[in-house]
Amino acid sequence: MLLSVKNAGINGGDSHYLIQDEPFIFYITEQRARYYSLTMSYSRGRRRNQTMEAVSSSLLARSMGKIDSRVSAHMAAMPPQLRADVRTGHTFRFTNINTSPYTWTVNRANMLDLLVMNTSTSTTNYRLIDAIRINRVSIYPIAGAVDSAMTTTTLAWQSTYGPDTNISVTSTPLWPKCLRTRPPKLSLASFWSQSGSNESDNLFTISIPVGAIIDVQVTLVIQNNILSQDAPVVRTSTSTGSAGSVYAVYLDGFSGGAARKLQPVAYQALT
Repeated sequence: MLLSVKNAGINGGDSHYLIQDEPFIFYITEQRARYYSLTMSYSRGRRRNQTMEAVSSSLLARSMGKIDSRVSAHMAAMPPQLRADVRTGHTFRFTNINTSPYTWTVNRANMLDLLVMNTSTSTTNYRLIDAIRINRVSIYPIAGAVDSAMTTTTLAWQSTYGPDTNISVTSTPLWPKCLRTRPPKLSLASFWSQSGSNESDNLFTISIPVGAIIDVQVTLVIQNNILSQDAPVVRTSTSTGSAGSVYAVYLDGFSGGAARKLQPVAYQALT
């Protein structure tokens, strides 16, 4: 019996072992440390090849008494890198509580202020969002009376690198149409909004009918310095909150009381 082993590389697809034991010659090939293909060549009488797939690499290596050092090193590798900050996706929903069509320009500060935590049963609140990016905005007008007039919904994405992008839909009373749009490439809203950076930049302007629903789908990063590390971003509300409670904020501003019209839905809000 002649036993020889050749290993030319595990990930390149050319790693193989040769075992010669007359009248059989075994060629054992390896594919990414998962499965081996076993080819048997008969030297007696006639030659024929048979391929046996799905032979476990670990079992075969043990039976040979050979474990590739690079396989062992791969299995003992350090844990992979991971993102340390808390990043998540969420859809914030608002409704127009104004008694007439309403127009508002949303800036970076409006987006960063969408979630706050009250500090001590007062009007002082800490901003929870460190960075936020808009993925999609959807506006749903509500159906009106049969004899009511048609309504128009518009959204304009702001840009400093080219013209603004305007989207508009018109709805009949019985057939309201949804306006659904993503931030265009190179528009201001297509970039991340970072707490403390250019917060007065306008992202988009909406003009919506009475009772319309606005869904703002975002990706956001939670602050990691709310209480202890750096000075927290303090926002003063009109109403008094409960210490430690998390609140949603109106899309059209943090303060202003009754002047605000884009009220958060399905979340406790500061009024």
